[in-house]
Amino acid sequence: MAMGAAVFERLADWSPIFDLAVAAIGSRELGPKSQRPSLYVTSGRQPYGAVTELRYGSGADTIIEMDASGLLGMASATGLWALPTGNDQETIVFFSSPGHTAILYLSETLEAEPVNDIGDYADGATVLAVLVMDRHILHIMEHSIFVGVFGPTEPPPDPMAIIRFPDSKILCAAYTKRVIIVAVQEQDAAFLQVYALGERLGTEDIRLIAQPFRLDSDPTCLVLFENQQNDSLYAALGLRNGLIHLFAIDHTTGLHHRHAHYIMHSSLQPFQTFIAESIAVLSHPKRANDLLVCGLRDGRLYVAEVLVRDNETVLQTSTITQLGEGPLRLSQAGTRSSVAFATCGSDTFRVGFDPGFEGEGLSLSNVWFYNTQTHDQHQPAMSSFCALWSDADGNATLGGLDKSVLLIAQVWSELRVIPRRLPLDVEDLNDTSDNSVGTPIKIHYSSYLDAMVIGSVRYEWVPPTSPETRHAAWKGKRRSRGVLQIMPSAKVHGEEVAAESTVVDLDPGELVKSIAELTLDLGGTRWHFLLVGTSFQPKDDDPGGRVFFFESARTKDGGVRLETRKISDLDRPVTAIASYDKTKFVLCTDNKLSVYELTVVSGRFKWKQLCSTPLLSSGLHITAAPPLIYVSTASDSLQVFTLAKDDTADTSGVKLERSFSDSRARDAECHLLVSLPWGETGQQFRNPLGLHEEPVDECPDLVLVADRAGGIAGLLHPKARANQYAVPTVFEGKLLQSVTRLVQADIRPPWRRIEDLKASGVLVDNIIGSTTDGTVYSFTIVNEELWCVLKYLENLVKKVKWMHTDLPEGDLNTPSAIDPEREFLTPLRQRKGGSHINGDLLERLLAEDGLDLLIDAIELARVANSVKSDSEPKPDSSSTDSEPEQHTSSWEKYPSGNWEDVAQIFMAHVRKTTDKQIDSLEEAAEQAMHLLRRLLQPTL
Repeated sequence: MAMGAAVFERLADWSPIFDLAVAAIGSRELGPKSQRPSLYVTSGRQPYGAVTELRYGSGADTIIEMDASGLLGMASATGLWALPTGNDQETIVFFSSPGHTAILYLSETLEAEPVNDIGDYADGATVLAVLVMDRHILHIMEHSIFVGVFGPTEPPPDPMAIIRFPDSKILCAAYTKRVIIVAVQEQDAAFLQVYALGERLGTEDIRLIAQPFRLDSDPTCLVLFENQQNDSLYAALGLRNGLIHLFAIDHTTGLHHRHAHYIMHSSLQPFQTFIAESIAVLSHPKRANDLLVCGLRDGRLYVAEVLVRDNETVLQTSTITQLGEGPLRLSQAGTRSSVAFATCGSDTFRVGFDPGFEGEGLSLSNVWFYNTQTHDQHQPAMSSFCALWSDADGNATLGGLDKSVLLIAQVWSELRVIPRRLPLDVEDLNDTSDNSVGTPIKIHYSSYLDAMVIGSVRYEWVPPTSPETRHAAWKGKRRSRGVLQIMPSAKVHGEEVAAESTVVDLDPGELVKSIAELTLDLGGTRWHFLLVGTSFQPKDDDPGGRVFFFESARTKDGGVRLETRKISDLDRPVTAIASYDKTKFVLCTDNKLSVYELTVVSGRFKWKQLCSTPLLSSGLHITAAPPLIYVSTASDSLQVFTLAKDDTADTSGVKLERSFSDSRARDAECHLLVSLPWGETGQQFRNPLGLHEEPVDECPDLVLVADRAGGIAGLLHPKARANQYAVPTVFEGKLLQSVTRLVQADIRPPWRRIEDLKASGVLVDNIIGSTTDGTVYSFTIVNEELWCVLKYLENLVKKVKWMHTDLPEGDLNTPSAIDPEREFLTPLRQRKGGSHINGDLLERLLAEDGLDLLIDAIELARVANSVKSDSEPKPDSSSTDSEPEQHTSSWEKYPSGNWEDVAQIFMAHVRKTTDKQIDSLEEAAEQAMHLLRRLLQPTL
């Protein structure tokens, strides 16, 4: 039998990542730029190269996407309800707009048919639609409550149960467990009314079970929920005056008011009314109390715990999170659900009640839409949406209306990175036989142009010139060509507009090496330039380079206009370039650092060299913070120069002076300037160098340097000119990959920010690094106290065998293997793997039973060290044979006097970090787990 091969699945290869950029890209359609920037990386090789936006959250796989504008008779809708009709894969969808309702039937084959004739009861907009049994639908409109059967082949629905409100208007409604509650506006007053739906449907089966309850303000949102402690039915009502009312509902005695709660929080402005736009109640079988979540009209999510005690029902322990700028709308699939969804503008969120989470147990994540059939990743700005259903694992189905496009998507509860690929449009190059897009190697975000500037390399096949060999493709030549592409924000957001990417193809063999911007300001007249440095290899000659001066501006259609103002040839490749101020820029041509000035002479742009200095090796990365210029070199780590005045005659008036450098020779790749909130805790590291000038507080505190061997080093930045050039290394780490770019930007969503942990030792938490194998790292700088706690936990994870109950093996039986304070004071060069902490390793403690695992591991280590203490004496500080200790050892610090007791060591470290009274191992473990859960949250 013959055998063959077929493609089973295609997996995208995101490596190599040569460069990354952080950008808050605006949109012509969405208006102003988003407050939270996104992370963009160059990924993939030709023909799969692209710029990829890295996003984290829940994936929403779009299973239905159809244009319903011709079927609805309305441009958009403010309310949507999608309900199953009782048959598999058949759905009836209700659309509501002010004063109008449209109904659409979706068959099993996804064919849409409007339900035009719905009887004479239909009057106004829909307030609520819900399936009560089989194909019977409860349809609440502004002036009626109706129960009937809907379908494309059905006659106009005969009302099985109906109540009319001819002289009043229903503002909001809710339904569960055959109980209907409505808020009704009658003239100048609003009332809350409760009805019961009978078990057997009939014209008299909707009955009033409570006297109307008069409200002191207009209602805005309403929800019914079952309390899982006593299985009683409750209602939560939001009012325009900022109050939330809780009611208990009894089928016999009716409606009972339990509690009134003002929407207030310490972060909110006092004496300001915050109105709930939507409301939902989440429950989980592993949690005793329910969570009430409110979407406020200013884009905040307000959360309070529902506490039921005897006959008392109250809301307490509230939290608030800013999710957007407009009204925040919530939708929940049924009662006793642990999941709800929220929309605000073009952002969609998943709101989950997670028993493993701390505090109120609320877990928030973005929802990212994608279509596996069309590969479309457009994020809809849904004017209306609803949650259809959700299962016990938190998976759900979501329906929404984006303008006139109806979407139904499967939302998965698993949180993961969901990349969005932005293809590079370079099909218009010379070789039209190959539509590959090339390999992106450089990326730069221009805030002036609100566009991505991308440098790529494309490999082309040149056919042979001899006629007799043209039929043999392998006899041609392969060459590379650099490509510069400017992708405006409209293309980044996938908008269907006239704006297209601007593409500039370079000469064959010429590659983009560096990209920078310069806004030339001469007497109030401004020009914006893109500076592009390249390299090329002429035949039988030394490599050279060029500098392109592109004057750039946005066009009316949203594109970018480039005009080449100047091209200058240089005798060496331009390996790095950066702007210095409004007229100057700095560039490296191999192992030479030069400062240039751009001017206008007789209407023509001229550039002249002001000064230069040789480098010991090639400069690969430049940043400028006047008057300092930082250069990462290929073999001599970081070199820092000062652009100083030069009073010597016949000079340009400035010169480059060496300021300081690294104390070690590293094969540097890139660097990053970092400022630390030292305060009083950092004075010991402020500046150990000898200074002869007053320190400058505006200078950075550290310079992070990444080398090609996978090392990350933190160099102390002097606050003034020093008597010595080499600066000390504060910390050092060792990674498995080489970091190609370091950036500092706050890309965390509001609910993952950890500003409150800075009091516990978090100094910087927004550093991101890319590597060539596709890995993106997040780096956090912590102080010594917090480092000791984290290093202690890392040592335990490395050395304790979690799946066995016997004593740990190896060097766990020695205190130095557990106590991180000894390792902290070990010289950097003697540390194995540097001083960094592997956060991926610590994630093992974030399992559901992580707290118990941590306590068990410490107990195992305690037993192991107590056994070891029987055979080894305590260290003798008076001994002259051993090297004298240069610090106070842990066993001398703790009052227990038991130097083997690693539990006491751990408790002391946690006590010092949190500044709290820790009296037991369990308390210390809980505090450590709290720190871990916050620190190890995803950065995206």
